[in-house]
Amino acid sequence: MHRRARTRRRDARASLSRFERFIRRTCARRTRGAPLILLLVRAARAVVACLSTLGVINALALAGETTPRTVAPPPTAVPFAALEYRNIGPANAGGRVSAVAGCDLDAYLYLVGAAGGGVFRTRNGGATWDDVWAKQTVGAIGALAIAPPDRRTMWVGTGEPKPRNDASYGDGVWVSEDGGDRWEHRGLERSYAISKILVDAHDPHLALAGALGNPFADSRSRGVYRTTDGGRSWRQTLYVGPASGVADMDWDTAGKLVFAAVWQFRRVPWTFTSGGPSDGLWRSTDGGITWAKLSGHGLPPGDVGRIGVAIAPSDPERVYALIQSTQGIAWRSDDGGDTWHKISNDTELNQRPFYNSRLSVDPTDPDHVYFCAENLIETRDGGKTYHELRGAIHRDHHGVWIARDGRRMIDANDGGAPISLDAGQVWDWRANLTIAQIYHVGFDDRNPYDVCGGLQDNDAFCGPSNSLNFLGIRAAAWHDVGNNGDGSWAWPEPYRPGAIWNVGVSELNGQLGIFNVQTRENVDISPYVRDTNGRALAGIPYRFDWQAPVAFSPRDPGVAYFGGNVVFATRDRGKHWRRISGDLTLDDPAHLQVAGGSINPDVSGAEFYDTILDIAPSPLAARQLWVGTDDGLVQLTRDGGTHWQNVSVADLAPYGRVETVEPSHVSTARAYVAIDRHLCGDFAPYLYTTDDYGQHWRSLRANLPAGEPAHVIREDPRNAQYQIQKGGPVSRYTLPVFKTAKAVYYTDETV
Repeated sequence: MHRRARTRRRDARASLSRFERFIRRTCARRTRGAPLILLLVRAARAVVACLSTLGVINALALAGETTPRTVAPPPTAVPFAALEYRNIGPANAGGRVSAVAGCDLDAYLYLVGAAGGGVFRTRNGGATWDDVWAKQTVGAIGALAIAPPDRRTMWVGTGEPKPRNDASYGDGVWVSEDGGDRWEHRGLERSYAISKILVDAHDPHLALAGALGNPFADSRSRGVYRTTDGGRSWRQTLYVGPASGVADMDWDTAGKLVFAAVWQFRRVPWTFTSGGPSDGLWRSTDGGITWAKLSGHGLPPGDVGRIGVAIAPSDPERVYALIQSTQGIAWRSDDGGDTWHKISNDTELNQRPFYNSRLSVDPTDPDHVYFCAENLIETRDGGKTYHELRGAIHRDHHGVWIARDGRRMIDANDGGAPISLDAGQVWDWRANLTIAQIYHVGFDDRNPYDVCGGLQDNDAFCGPSNSLNFLGIRAAAWHDVGNNGDGSWAWPEPYRPGAIWNVGVSELNGQLGIFNVQTRENVDISPYVRDTNGRALAGIPYRFDWQAPVAFSPRDPGVAYFGGNVVFATRDRGKHWRRISGDLTLDDPAHLQVAGGSINPDVSGAEFYDTILDIAPSPLAARQLWVGTDDGLVQLTRDGGTHWQNVSVADLAPYGRVETVEPSHVSTARAYVAIDRHLCGDFAPYLYTTDDYGQHWRSLRANLPAGEPAHVIREDPRNAQYQIQKGGPVSRYTLPVFKTAKAVYYTDETV
């Protein structure tokens, strides 16, 4: 009987295969060369796959059997085991690139390292890109190198070395010896962020790696490391201290003269400090084996901050340095670093030292230098005069690779990785990489629904979850919907999908607008506007986070909320706002000062503190609202804002970012929170739930990995389990989904 069943199933599949071949022959006769052939063949395959999936083939094979038979139940399926992520875009938005590399042996070969999106390779000069990093567990890239003598040997240093408060960490160094198809981990897993990799011009296995280290905590895993066996073993040859890492390195073409820029940097949740007594330039004359610190002889006295350094390939005696100092901006040496002289006080060469501080020298001309700052700046006379390369694409430049001919270049900036073939006069960027860094995702209620996101330094975009186009989702299907700044939130208005509420930092924090998709107008509806450029926040009545949250009431159509240090509410789409809370943060004046340290300030708004991060209206009670702040507080109102109660997690250390508050879909007393403390140097995931309106919290950490901070927790709104207790109330249990810094996790246990 079982043999007959197998035979019939085989016959059924054979019949469907004959059906597919029939379609091929028929279409080929009638529409030779037409795309319809491929479409119908794919349709036939889809029919076969669909029938197999639905069990129709088995039904055909068993038709006519009269003897009942017992079918064993399928094994218990693992939830989400068949779930596959698909990339829907946007590609045309661009994204932050932290590292680039090119090859002198192949003019069409380049590598791009995204700040959060992995490594991409092109072998046709940027016309198309291959994602060669899709299987790795970290996406932040800090350094790239293609071995000069062997284009198949490629090096990747992970972890972003531009330590914004949203920069992510890495797991050391990876090497590919087959041109990027396969990668092998080669150590330094505790380095957090690799800022530079130098590969010997003659030996692809000899390299130096500069480790910036953890910007939030002390560690010994920072400094300069040297390998002679392709990264299989390393020796730390320069270590200055637990808070000082390497921000940049360069060496001459012989691989003997090396400069390393040591940088002391520390972040806490409300500020950062750049610079310290350990900072400075270190020099090696034996290929990075031994080092000596340089001081005096023309270098600026006192504490310095981040330094960028570059040696002229055509003249190893010529060295340039961008130095974060109160004494100037750029210095030059004409004797290999023995003596120095200042060549510029112009801040345009290095406007935000902690974020930029990179430069590159034309391999054919020691007087021709490119400075990577907010703009791309050039000197052609050794630093006497400067001008902006106005053809450069996007702003905030992080590094330039230049070919031996001095003309072919690739640039890393906040918008992508444009390529130039004429020494930077004309740039080509195809906008064909999906590397956008999205802060928050929004969506509408259409079918198919649109997905929206706020992008770091690249506005906000919306696009289709399914374009209904047989070619798939095209880049043109995505469109910008923001204020042309740093987007963070983008939510289609309920029942008005053509009106996108967007939060973005264009001129200042707290900018909220409504973008009309039909007219492409963005109307500013910010509840409070005040210039905060260059000043402390203490004493200002309202302040807003870089990611100031917006939310809509699911129970009261037309009501929207916006968060600063207080909660604002509107019933008329932002024409009028009403404050429905007092200050819901710690409001500590010591945490509301100018960031940056003693050398120079940095007041972009990214460090603004004591603000609201998340607003979460209850889906069950119209007047119930939960709030999470960036200084560790959870606040709750059950009467529409008349009264608020601090219901923060009591047994947790202070100053964690309450990234997400998730009200339950089955009980008004239940909520979940995800709290991120990595800015305090604590990378553990903190997830909690309450069943009594925040009076008590219970940890959901369970077996989550210790080194992955939690950002998001969501309750499955449809998969609720009910347990009835005799003589007591109904207890409701749900299945939460967690997102950490590396992965998405779920639990199928009652919580």
